[in-house]
Amino acid sequence: MKKCIALYQVIMADTTRRGPHFFFPEFFKEYKSSDNRFRLLFFIRTDNKERLCNEYFTSPDDLRDVVFLRNFNNRFKRQLETLELLLKLLWYRVRIFQVTALTDTYDPMPAMKIIQSIRPWWKIKMSFTVTYNGIPTAFRQDFTGRYANDRKYRTFFQSICLDGIYSWYDDFVDWADSSNVLRCKPHMHFIQSRFCDYKRFKPEVKERVIVWASALVALKRPMLFLEALKIVHDNEGRALEGWKVVLVGTGPLHSELKQFIEDSGLSNLVQLMTGTNDLSPLLNSSMCYVSTQEIENFPSLAMNEALASGNAIVAFDVGRTHLFVKDGQNGFLAKEETAQSLASALMAYLEGASRHEQMMNYSRELCQTVHTADNFISEIDVYWRELLER
Repeated sequence: MKKCIALYQVIMADTTRRGPHFFFPEFFKEYKSSDNRFRLLFFIRTDNKERLCNEYFTSPDDLRDVVFLRNFNNRFKRQLETLELLLKLLWYRVRIFQVTALTDTYDPMPAMKIIQSIRPWWKIKMSFTVTYNGIPTAFRQDFTGRYANDRKYRTFFQSICLDGIYSWYDDFVDWADSSNVLRCKPHMHFIQSRFCDYKRFKPEVKERVIVWASALVALKRPMLFLEALKIVHDNEGRALEGWKVVLVGTGPLHSELKQFIEDSGLSNLVQLMTGTNDLSPLLNSSMCYVSTQEIENFPSLAMNEALASGNAIVAFDVGRTHLFVKDGQNGFLAKEETAQSLASALMAYLEGASRHEQMMNYSRELCQTVHTADNFISEIDVYWRELLER
C-alpha cells in the first residue's frame, strides 16, 4: 500500500489569488495521473466548494482524493477547524503533512502545534513549502515597511519543529542554514524545475503584443517597466510601431500608473487590464513577456505560463532567472536593475525581429523538455522519500 501524503492549502474563492493557488491544484491532478510513488491527498479549506470545483476540478476523477475542509465562521472557528483537520489526518493515516502556505491567521499552525506535542505517539512528518521569496529579506529588515505582515514567519519557524522544507528558492535554503532562525534542522530542498498547464498555455496565432502581468504593488515594480518603455518610446519610437503593450494587474498603484501612461504620451501604446484570472488568451497570442521582479523570476508561474505560450522574455538577471531565460536565445536579461538597462534589453528584443520566431519556439521547447510535470514530480518524490527515511 502506498504511503499517504496530505497537501494542505487554503483557497478562498473571492480573494485575490497568487500563483500557488493555481499551481497546486494543477500539480495534484498531474501527480494523480503519473506513475507516482505515493498516494497524494489534497486537503483544501475553502469558503466556496462549488466555485473551486468549477474552476479547478472539472471531472469526477479530478475530485478523487480531494478532501474539502470547512471554513467555520463562529467564535469557535479556530478550535473547530483544528479539530477537523487533525481528525482527517488521522482517518487517512497521513505520513507527511505538506503545508503549502501559512495564512495571516496562522492556519494551520494550531494543528501543527498539537501534532508536535504528541510526536512520540503520532509518527507524522510536517513539511512546509516556501513559495514566497521575501522571507529572508523580511527577517533582515526586522519586518519593517512592506514586510510588517511577515512577522508570522518568525512565530511559525520558532514555534514549529519542521521535519522538512521544500523551497522554491535556493537563497532561502542558504539563509536558513546560516541564520539559526529555524527551531530544528529540517531536511531542505530547493527545486530545479517547474511546470504549468501546457494544454491551456500554448502558442496560437501571434500578434505584436508585449505583456507585463503581476500585482500593481511596489514590490513588483510596474512603474519601472513603464519608465523603461518611455525611454524606448522617446528615443527609439520607430521600434514600437505596430506593437501593443498590455499591463495586467490590480493593486494600489493602478491610478498612479494610469496617470503616468497619460502624462508620458503612452496612451496609444499601453493598455491597462484588470479583473482577469485567466491570462491564457492573452499570453497565447502575445510575443514578448516582461518581468520587473526584484529578487527572483524562478519559478514564477506567470513567467512559466508565458514561456509555455511561446513568448520571448525580457527580465532582470536576478536569482535563478537563467533557468527560465537563456540570454540571447529565448529572451534578454537586463544586467542592472534600472529603467535604462531594461530599456536596452527591450530594444535588443525589438531590433531582433528576424529571431523572434526562433526565440518563441525555444521558450516552448524549454517547457517541453526541462520544466515538465514529470521532472517536478520526480524531484518531489525524492524529497518525500528522503523525508520519510529520516
